[in-house]
Amino acid sequence: MKFSEMLEVLDNCPIEIFCKENFSVDIGGIKMIEKNQSTLLPNILYFGHVDNLPKIIQMDYTVNILCYGDIRNTNTYYDNSRLNLLVLGDTVDAFTIYNQLQEVFWKVSKSLQECGYF
Repeated sequence: MKFSEMLEVLDNCPIEIFCKENFSVDIGGIKMIEKNQSTLLPNILYFGHVDNLPKIIQMDYTVNILCYGDIRNTNTYYDNSRLNLLVLGDTVDAFTIYNQLQEVFWKVSKSLQECGYF
């Protein structure tokens, strides 16, 4: 599934784009971003609070992050062309968003199974 297709699910949510490298990148799963996480994998959408964002991201591949909270209060600065970083508004229920995204992955997985890909 393309990153851009996943964002269509969140059309009604206030989203601010901070970094945009490639929205046509394939996303194979979603993971919660952990505090002080140093390794970020390609083709994964990382989701979490802005307080858990890594201070530095230097990768040879596109990293995809959807976070929530007030990013202006964090001590992060990304000068990286290999990053898709989107921030949801403070009023968004993060658990609802995460569940919506998980449901999208579940539906795609189910469709692939029905087509005999798994």
